[in-house]
Amino acid sequence: MITLTYHAILDENNELLPGNLVVSPLQLERQILHLRKFHFFPNPCEVISCILENNVGPKNSVILTFDDAHLGQAKYAAKILEKYDIKGFFFAPTGIVNDRILPTVERQRLLQYSNIDYSKFYDQFCRMLLEYCPELSSNKYLPTEANISSALDYYAEYKFYSPLERLYRKVRENYIASSIFDTIISEMFKQRFCEDEILEKYYMSWEDLIVLNEKGHEIGGHGHNHLLETSVNSETAISDVIKAISLLEEKIGPFPRAYAYPYGIFKNETENYLKEAGIQIAFTCRSGLGIDENRLRIDRLDCKAFPFEINSAPNSWSVNELLAS
Repeated sequence: MITLTYHAILDENNELLPGNLVVSPLQLERQILHLRKFHFFPNPCEVISCILENNVGPKNSVILTFDDAHLGQAKYAAKILEKYDIKGFFFAPTGIVNDRILPTVERQRLLQYSNIDYSKFYDQFCRMLLEYCPELSSNKYLPTEANISSALDYYAEYKFYSPLERLYRKVRENYIASSIFDTIISEMFKQRFCEDEILEKYYMSWEDLIVLNEKGHEIGGHGHNHLLETSVNSETAISDVIKAISLLEEKIGPFPRAYAYPYGIFKNETENYLKEAGIQIAFTCRSGLGIDENRLRIDRLDCKAFPFEINSAPNSWSVNELLAS
């Protein structure tokens, strides 16, 4: 079983989101045409039933999953899936959909990658640190040669990050309390964007999710505030999961069967809660195929790991190379 992850589907010039998150409708359709030559697309009920009965996914299958409630998934992707009679899994952070508030991670992405040189973003971030964290020595976060060098191995598995991006992530995750970080990003965001306009243009509403559900797609949990669980305690992480599942059950119904961990990262306590609550399958973002002996730890591959060309040969990619990269 191959499970692919998609985020933004945009049919326009992308000036907001990082390119690694964006796929055009044409690319999505071409990829489906390529994959359907060699695999089949089971519906969510078939996937869940097979996993529950056999602890493996349907043989020779491809599962399409869509994260983060980007509006293009409902506006473009759903029409393409309907054209080929494919049903997908859609994982929505309920804070975006219900509260119409962008989680910190989405604000952060917009600040980092929307028509601005990254060094300007980081310079402003440093100024905010000086204001909100005066006790933190600037020697730890200024973009000096020594600091950048010390961060080169941070998130080394993600080859696309620049040295300055690695320094930013090191500082963010090691030196700043999550509450202060949220405040800093919120203040920076207000200076550059109108949140209501972005939510209206780029993110789904409950109505969009209800239509997807009525068309036979699976709507699953993806947290409420899209938390990075390594930055919060277990109680906060579980509380966030409970709120997301409760809202999905209230607005979509019935009780959600599937869940995708934000960023693919989770605490053992969260996994245990999902099992006790009755979630039947859950997805990580760890690169892999199938199920690693646990239906609450199903691996996925980024959609860009596979060809977008209709005439690509089946051996034009190597699964072993993908998993090793």
